[in-house]
Amino acid sequence: MTIDKLDWINGVAESFLNFLLHKARRLRDDAGHSGAHDDGGAGALEREIAAYRAGMAKDVPSFWNTDLEQFLREKDPDYVKYLELRRRFEGR
Repeated sequence: MTIDKLDWINGVAESFLNFLLHKARRLRDDAGHSGAHDDGGAGALEREIAAYRAGMAKDVPSFWNTDLEQFLREKDPDYVKYLELRRRFEGR
């Protein structure tokens, strides 16, 4: 199913995301009431929503912050030089 891009921007998107968040809460509640040992997929759905929102905001989802920090460190020429010197002098 497709939705006109302008309609999506003018409020359908946020309403749909709220619908999905409500669905995630229902999944979690249903799993809890049935005695399941997981959240019924609620966490995965919430992460997908967070990733979508971050993408729309041209941001990085918060659950990737640690990976982003590592990525940026590894791209930093000073950090690369530090690791090279550390390996040389510590024998790693």
